[in-house]
Amino acid sequence: IASTKLMVDYTLYGVGIFSMQVLMIARTGCAGLFVKCDYFWLDMRRLITLGILFCAFSSAHREPPVELISQEQMVSILVDLEVAKAMARYYTDDEDTACWLFKKNALLIYQVYDIDLYAFQKSYQYYLASLETMKAIYEVVIERLEELDAQI
Repeated sequence: IASTKLMVDYTLYGVGIFSMQVLMIARTGCAGLFVKCDYFWLDMRRLITLGILFCAFSSAHREPPVELISQEQMVSILVDLEVAKAMARYYTDDEDTACWLFKKNALLIYQVYDIDLYAFQKSYQYYLASLETMKAIYEVVIERLEELDAQI
């Protein structure tokens, strides 16, 4: 069996440009997966170890943010944001104008609930880490939106 090479180039922006090539070499009876970075080679054991460590640290229990928004308040905010999004799209067909209207109304919604964008984002990310919690939140959001739709 002939050797097979699969090369994938990643270019990450931010701190700098980092090029990573993934080489897969298949030979008769054995296959080796190596990650070639510009300065070093990682063999499969190191790659698996890094993957396990990444999964362990990323799935660790997250501490709630200091300004955690309650689930009930999060539901109300999300309902208001969905209504604001629908209103912005209703008033204009222009995407840029609709986006501007939504952002403006979203800031007003945050003021009404006496929160800032940072607190909302941190709370949203916290609830998003638990799929069951986020699913429960959005089920209530959908119910409330359906109730509003029935009233119209």
